[in-house]
Order: sequence, then C-alpha cells, then structure tokens
Amino acid sequence: MRVQFESWFVEYKVDLVLSGHVHAYERSERVSNIAYNITNNDATPIPDPSAPVYITIGDGGNIEGLATK
Repeated sequence: MRVQFESWFVEYKVDLVLSGHVHAYERSERVSNIAYNITNNDATPIPDPSAPVYITIGDGGNIEGLATK
C-alpha cells in the first residue's frame, strides 16, 4: 500500500490510513517510503511529519490454534 499509494496520501494530506489484515494491531510512525536515510547502511525511512500514520487492524495468531510441537 505504501509503495502504490503513499505519494497520493502525501499529496492530498491524508493523516491516517486504516487497513484490515490478520494482525491484532500495528501502527507505524510518520515515515515516508519516499525518503530514506542511506548513510547508516540500513536504508531506514526518514520520519516525515507530512506522511500518514498507517494502522492495521485484525485478528492475530494462527486460526488453527497454538502449535503443540
């Protein structure tokens, strides 16, 4: 989603992106996939106050139950 739509989200000043997936809850910092810090050899995203916050909501874990082995 970030790769495909983030430039639009930033252009149209979207503050929050809600999406569903199989996780209890995840939230990102305001980071942009457009700018990266490459001086640390990790290519980590640079915090960007104009970027949206991404929240993923859903159900975490294995729907078949816990592994016994």
